[in-house]
Amino acid sequence: MGSLHLLCWFFFHPSAWKHHLRSINLRPDFCLAEINWRQPQPSALKRLLIQGYVILPLLVGGVVGLGLWGLSVSGADMAFGMAVGMAASVAGSLAGGMVVGVAVSLASSFISGIVVGLLFGVMLGTTTLAELGWGLGSAAASVGVLQSFIHPVSLVGINASNVAASVAVSLSPRKSDLIPVSQKLGGAVLGIVLSLSGLWAVAQATTQLLRPGAIPLNTVSFALLGLGMGCFYGIALGWRTQRWRIAIPMCLGLGAFIGTAVGLGLNVNSAVVRGMVIGGGNAALLTTLFALPYVLTESIAGPWIAAIVGTIGSGGVYIIFASLIGGLSLQLTLPISLVCIALGLTMAQWRPILLYPVQILWNQCLYRLDTQRTEHQSSVLRWHTVFWDEFQYLPLVGLDQHLVLALESWAQEGQAAIDFIDRTPQRWAAHQAQVELNIRKLEQCRTIADICQVQKTILGEATEESHLFRICQQISLDVDAALQQRSSYNQRLALSAVLERLDTQRQVIRGDAVYVPRPANNDYRIAGFRTIFQAWHQIIAQQIETLQTETDQNQEIDSPYIIGIPLTGQQALFVGRTDISQRIEQLVRDDRSPALLLYGQRRMGKTSLLNNLGRLLPQTIIPLFVDLQGSASRAQDHTGFLYNLAKAMSAAAKQYRGVQFPPLERSDLAVDPFTQFEEWLDEVGVLLGNRTALLALDEFEVLVGAFEQGRFDESAILGMLRHLIQHRPQFKVLLSGTHTLEAFKSWASYLINLQVVPVSYLTEPEALQLITNPIPEFELQYEPDAVQRVIALTHCHPFLIQLLCAEIIALKNEQGITIRRWATLADVEAAVPQALTSASFFFTDIEQNQVSVDELAILKYMAARGEGNAITASDLNQYLNKPVDSLMRHLRQQDLIQSVDGGYCFQVELIRRWFAKVS
Repeated sequence: MGSLHLLCWFFFHPSAWKHHLRSINLRPDFCLAEINWRQPQPSALKRLLIQGYVILPLLVGGVVGLGLWGLSVSGADMAFGMAVGMAASVAGSLAGGMVVGVAVSLASSFISGIVVGLLFGVMLGTTTLAELGWGLGSAAASVGVLQSFIHPVSLVGINASNVAASVAVSLSPRKSDLIPVSQKLGGAVLGIVLSLSGLWAVAQATTQLLRPGAIPLNTVSFALLGLGMGCFYGIALGWRTQRWRIAIPMCLGLGAFIGTAVGLGLNVNSAVVRGMVIGGGNAALLTTLFALPYVLTESIAGPWIAAIVGTIGSGGVYIIFASLIGGLSLQLTLPISLVCIALGLTMAQWRPILLYPVQILWNQCLYRLDTQRTEHQSSVLRWHTVFWDEFQYLPLVGLDQHLVLALESWAQEGQAAIDFIDRTPQRWAAHQAQVELNIRKLEQCRTIADICQVQKTILGEATEESHLFRICQQISLDVDAALQQRSSYNQRLALSAVLERLDTQRQVIRGDAVYVPRPANNDYRIAGFRTIFQAWHQIIAQQIETLQTETDQNQEIDSPYIIGIPLTGQQALFVGRTDISQRIEQLVRDDRSPALLLYGQRRMGKTSLLNNLGRLLPQTIIPLFVDLQGSASRAQDHTGFLYNLAKAMSAAAKQYRGVQFPPLERSDLAVDPFTQFEEWLDEVGVLLGNRTALLALDEFEVLVGAFEQGRFDESAILGMLRHLIQHRPQFKVLLSGTHTLEAFKSWASYLINLQVVPVSYLTEPEALQLITNPIPEFELQYEPDAVQRVIALTHCHPFLIQLLCAEIIALKNEQGITIRRWATLADVEAAVPQALTSASFFFTDIEQNQVSVDELAILKYMAARGEGNAITASDLNQYLNKPVDSLMRHLRQQDLIQSVDGGYCFQVELIRRWFAKVS
């Protein structure tokens, strides 16, 4: 079975052969001459040699014997044919395996041994040999024997070995794609010249044999022939091993010995012995004529050209024999030989077509078997043609259906099959199976939880290629994010936005012409996606209704507050910041203002402000919001950065102003990306007309990490921004972050005269609106003292107001209905501990990332003094035993402390309580 596996590997599954050879540290095209026989060989190599050089010849003999028995030949002729076949297999595999390659020799010798054994056993027979008295008569008698050899059918059989050799060589791992065409042509010319020289010598020798008084074919003449073969083979072995002093003398002696043995063996009155002599001698001659031109050409022009040259050299000898000795016309023998050679070299093209019907029938049987098997039984998919015939390029009909069945019934096996097939010519089936499986998963969504899981269950490739699958994944992500909201009000708000996008997509896909074929009925599934979106629409609408019903039944207060994520332009909760938006508008309209920096501490609402610039700024200004924490900064090179930057700019222009920017594909930026990006900006500038584009880069600090990692060149990116600021008046650049450019000295040299727009606390009227009237018809009312206490605790910090008010609503919803909608001072104080716990990430970031060790010690010392109690600088100097002026200046810049009555205290009481809690 192992020997049969070898044959299957050679002709159908070469990657398995390569994997096996890698396990024993050998090249897939290794030859016996490369093995160091002085060292002990691994057991795997020994097993391989036994399989190839012992078991395979025995299999050849068995096949020949069965064939001759089926043809009803005599026992003596059967023995003769089997001996010819086995001897040809052994001699060919050993001679070829020494210099050409083990894979080549085993494949060629197996086929040629079978063909030659069958032909000689049927056509020649032992009786004819005995009657002709081989090797004892004159040249005329010998010619009679040779004529019986060189029959047209025998010629086809001999060339079958060249077919096998050509096929085996084509499996060589050496790639000739990188070899220049001129080098290939040169190698081919050299090999053909060498082959023609050998053919000329053979023709001359044959002509001399046929003339009157020629030397009879006896032991001496066979010894001379063996000496010539040894010379040819010695050159090939010397070239392969570069050990000329050993190779040529050894091969000359071996050739003379083999020639003498052939001459003597032909006189032995034994069918088996004569069969071994004829088969082995014939194979040795064929391999020698193939080896020399192949070895010389392969090192220059690659294995495929070498196969052509070697086949011409070896097959040409039999053309000469057929024409000069066999009495056959070249008009017959030459076309037959060329057809054999062409068939061998193109087997990878015609064999898949020949076997296709059989393979389809086999695969369908496997599919039917799997449909009857249970999950507890293993799948028979592993026996599918796709796993053992790597050269089948025709689409294997039904493979995609079988993969879907495997993925649904045997998920692990099915996914492993997908991963393997994705690297084969049948990758279309892997893609279609993924598409079909994804559609089924989308159709099986029955609850809102099912929709949330879609983002995790849709398979890879189809998701990246199909915009419809990406839409479904995005909807799943949006639904999941909506359900993560703490209040039912925000859940309903986010889910309503998802419903609007679903309605839009149902309108869009009505115009799509073609997408996603279903193997079951081979139709197209656009209507299916509309059905999926309709079903999802009903599920989400039902969830919104359920949330509303639960709120009404429990008489809960809807919480509009959003904690931890920026507010979008669609959320009514965003209040105030009109003074900042007016400042931005003023600076954008000022031609003397080159660039802006929106600066403020974390959670001050910078990103929420940028998200709302679309409605705060006039229509003549187009905000192009780009979150640099997204795909742009994660790109691996400038091409990826500029592509994602342009993509985000285009999306923002369409979202905020309905403006469609010109398309820019990633391939457009493949060569000279900055020049191509500048040309795209030229097109955008024409489209803008009299309008101004405000390029808002949020979280600009993340680019520093990309510069340090070497993914982007700092001078290239910052130089591009500087050029944009200085030479494109239609574009304004706004950076947003928690650092000033003083923290990044190199940036300041590129972005000169940057105008800083600070984002700090809300004004008191804005804070009052956020507390008491965040949305229309807000159901919770506050007593005046409670409102003032919220302001005092938060210092009008937008994030902390939302945090505390959300906890107040959560607390009130747990109280009785009679007091639920009235918030008191006691309620505010009761909500503070839970607010500190809920926002621990906010306070921990201050503690660990925004202050130094000494500053942290100061904050904890001040927090322990209690609410509203100031501490003097001298007290702090004494506490740290060193001056604290620079430390206090930095803490004031961080909006953590403030100066009061000659001392310092916390700006925000909630922050003080956190540090008092952890001190």
